[in-house]
Amino acid sequence: MKGGMLASVLAARDGSLPEAEARVVGRRILLGLRSMHAGGYAHLDVKPDNIGVEGAGDLDSAVLMDFDCSEPVGAARSLWVVCCHRADCIPCETS
Repeated sequence: MKGGMLASVLAARDGSLPEAEARVVGRRILLGLRSMHAGGYAHLDVKPDNIGVEGAGDLDSAVLMDFDCSEPVGAARSLWVVCCHRADCIPCETS
């Protein structure tokens, strides 16, 4: 994205957002996660480095990106098993 990643926005703002902007970003990310989960996938790597924005001041454009760690989930595989039993996963107790 031409604006970069949320991590850059946070770095430029001393690591935080005003509550109203955090709500906007959170809502946008939750919509993306809901769509993924409805399609049978879990993202597994949600972090500021994986949230794109069009511009430093345009957090209404926040989108979830980087689906390399995504995994399918479903009746046979619960989200708990996928998230907590990957070889490259930080154990749930320490996260």
